[in-house]
Amino acid sequence: MKAVSAEEAVAMIPNGATVMVGGFMGVGTPERLRAERVGQKKAELPITSMDAAVPDQGVGKLFAEALAPALRTTNIGLNPNAQNR
Repeated sequence: MKAVSAEEAVAMIPNGATVMVGGFMGVGTPERLRAERVGQKKAELPITSMDAAVPDQGVGKLFAEALAPALRTTNIGLNPNAQNR
């Protein structure tokens, strides 16, 4: 198995794929991959996550940047940007 950079890893995710993110309230989110997704403006990737974190932290950053068209979660948490997903 070959290690790849965050840039390469995010580039390999096809549009329409659902991305599952671990952690709770932003803790445990793979921040380098999330930041790279924001940088590449990958928008057609729904999120499955424990919660929606808070604006600008964890997966919350994806909602702040309008890069998550849908959310599957058990808890919206403190993120008002995720309430209409």
